[in-house]
Amino acid sequence: MHDNSALSDAWSALMQQLAVSPDHAQQGWQQLQQHYTEPHRAYHNFSHIAAMLRHLAQSPLTVHDEAVLKLAIWFHDLIYDPKAKDNEARSAALAVQWMQQAGFSAERCDAVNACILATSSHQLSLAAHVPDAALFLDLDLSVLGLPPAQYRLYAAAIRKEYAWVAAIPYRLGRAGVLQKFLARSELYFTPYFRQRLEAQARHNLQRERRRLLFFF
Repeated sequence: MHDNSALSDAWSALMQQLAVSPDHAQQGWQQLQQHYTEPHRAYHNFSHIAAMLRHLAQSPLTVHDEAVLKLAIWFHDLIYDPKAKDNEARSAALAVQWMQQAGFSAERCDAVNACILATSSHQLSLAAHVPDAALFLDLDLSVLGLPPAQYRLYAAAIRKEYAWVAAIPYRLGRAGVLQKFLARSELYFTPYFRQRLEAQARHNLQRERRRLLFFF
């Protein structure tokens, strides 16, 4: 589990930077904490948010609108039900609702909405009008390019989130998801992440897929 106090501090700092009222900032944090600490989340939890923020801090890439990028990071997995098909849409709707109440512009609300919806298929075209969308999507998939031992922990966490699925259906379904990523000409949209993570990510995906299909 992640140290939530550090994340709480990061959220508070962002809220102060964006001049969000203390009441709305606290309301937002309570909502984030309520959802990201749900017991069924083995991967899609605060540790994932912290990792994205850490990768962002280490990245030399230009950020066009820090509010849009960071709020998309914070809210993109707010709703996570492995049995549902509308997690991204519901997460985006709650993000926009909170942003509107906090006084953000319609343009920023639309940009965050587009970024979160784009995570449903990780197609940049769904948020092509948002300057930071490519960086946001690459941050979300940076986990795929982890060193092999860390990637295996990620894969195991995903399996935990789908513990309700029997072994064979899970293996086939997960292998199908991995194959869709492998079939893409490029996993990452920014040259920075492509150069740093693409080769390792493809190796990880191929290795996991072979392991999943070993018995077939």
